[in-house]
Amino acid sequence: MDRKEYIYYSVMRKATENDFISLDEGGLIMILEEKLGLDDDRMDDIMEYIYEKRPIPLTEEQEMALREDRSEHAYDMEMYRAVLVQALENERITEAERPILEALEEIFGISEDERKEMISQVKSDIESHTHRSLDERLSHFFGIE
Repeated sequence: MDRKEYIYYSVMRKATENDFISLDEGGLIMILEEKLGLDDDRMDDIMEYIYEKRPIPLTEEQEMALREDRSEHAYDMEMYRAVLVQALENERITEAERPILEALEEIFGISEDERKEMISQVKSDIESHTHRSLDERLSHFFGIE
């Protein structure tokens, strides 16, 4: 199992803990799948490990090495950002989305400061993209203008 497969395994294991993948989770997973570039057969193989509750074919040392690998940190951050943009599309992170983001933060070694900075940047990008602040858009939505 390589690092991309391990990322997929870790996120999907977290997403399926309650035996249900919500629409919110599904949106994040689709972005992640696209960024990871794994083929469908390999993703199916990985899901078999999860559904059958089989241990992944890694020693503790191999798993630790995959968890601590920061050689692709810039790409990891780009991937996290893409998933975060999807999560914030509705202007908030739902309870269903949180475990997926937390799994990525752990795997990618994203610090609390990096996470806060990334959320701030993404929110700012979303607001500037719409040319209206969140408050303005909510006021418009609720007809309070």
